[in-house]
Amino acid sequence: MKVMFIVGTLPPGRCGVGDYVHELAMAVAREFHQPAFAVSFDSTVQCRTFIDDGPTTESIGKGTGLGSLLRLLKQHKPDIVHLQFPSQGFYGRLLPSALPAILTLLRHRVVVTHHEIYRATDWRRAMLQSAGSRASIFVRPNFIEQCPKVVRLFLASKPWSFIRNASPLPPFRMTEGARKRLRLEYLRGRSRLLVFFGFVYPSKGVELLFQIGNPGADRILIAGNCPDEHYKAKINSEARIRGWNPSDYELLGFLDGQQASNLLAAADAVILPFTDGGGEWNTSIHGAVSQGTLVITTSRSKTGFDPDQNVSYREPGDVNGMKEDLDRWSGRRVPARDPRAEWREIAARHAEIYARATG
Repeated sequence: MKVMFIVGTLPPGRCGVGDYVHELAMAVAREFHQPAFAVSFDSTVQCRTFIDDGPTTESIGKGTGLGSLLRLLKQHKPDIVHLQFPSQGFYGRLLPSALPAILTLLRHRVVVTHHEIYRATDWRRAMLQSAGSRASIFVRPNFIEQCPKVVRLFLASKPWSFIRNASPLPPFRMTEGARKRLRLEYLRGRSRLLVFFGFVYPSKGVELLFQIGNPGADRILIAGNCPDEHYKAKINSEARIRGWNPSDYELLGFLDGQQASNLLAAADAVILPFTDGGGEWNTSIHGAVSQGTLVITTSRSKTGFDPDQNVSYREPGDVNGMKEDLDRWSGRRVPARDPRAEWREIAARHAEIYARATG
């Protein structure tokens, strides 16, 4: 069975959903022992081929617009077209949301994965993105229940499944000695290394790190793209107000996969104080957990400390609780995990859905 994934942005572009698709396409190619294709439907249309025993071949087709996509579909003749919403390259454009209906009318079998909860004002987008699809996949548990009633009508009308996410990062590859040396380089004379990893948006609560950590003793590294200059200014302002010197923290910007893995492995704690809570869908949590590093995060469904995962959960906004957990568990590590086994399981779940969609 051949599968073609369509997403707005693929790596090295900066998109968490694109990272997810990259890993899923590799895993699906291994599962079916056939090429899988991933198309970035951004300002240009590019196709990447994944094979089960080697690296990807890039730029099989290039061009712009729907015509280029249709040529790729005619060329590769996939059994399933699997669209992913939302994605960085889709924002501000209507055409990507209409693709499920367009491709269904052209007799393609369409499956859609929904990554973000819809708001009441998103009902038109939800209607378009679910139109014509043979099945829906959610990476968040209780997805439909969390959406407004008007949106549930569209989503619940299709066969749907929840499939958890996994780390999109490569495994940590350094020796323990090299990890400790890297940690010392990042520390620059401080006692603890605290890291935030992921897109830097207001909903991520990044400014709370300066209340959770201790100025003068800790060093904070913020790894991720921050497209909002006003929010970046707020982060810097909060650091100054809380007594942090400019040398005590750094906004590193975007890191590639191996750089991010190394940083997360070197940290004493990865702190992800999401204002709405995190969960199984969050690639930042999965990425840090796979390195064996302590993770302190927020959740609306979990509380307490999970020693096997090395994750502490607090209510969103519980700064004092996260500070207590940091002081108690800082530096605790568990063995790193290779995420490829998890991706094989995820690919197998997708194979079941594809089989039903083509039956």
